[in-house]
Amino acid sequence: MSGGAAVVAEYVLVSEEVEKVASAMRMSGFKITGLHNHEIDEEPNFWYMHAFKVGDPLDLASSIHFALRKTGSDIKG
Repeated sequence: MSGGAAVVAEYVLVSEEVEKVASAMRMSGFKITGLHNHEIDEEPNFWYMHAFKVGDPLDLASSIHFALRKTGSDIKG
């Protein structure tokens, strides 16, 4: 893995964001390794998504930023 990096991305998402973020991550070549929640009656319902990929560090960061922009977060750029 010379010159590369590995990343485990973790997101906390509301239900409406799950499919948009998962789609963005898969489109960027990430493998979704887990999706779960901790509480069944919480409002809003939070989902924890885990994803993994090996590659160029700048490409990895760019892909994570791309997926973050699919959420309701106040991400600039």
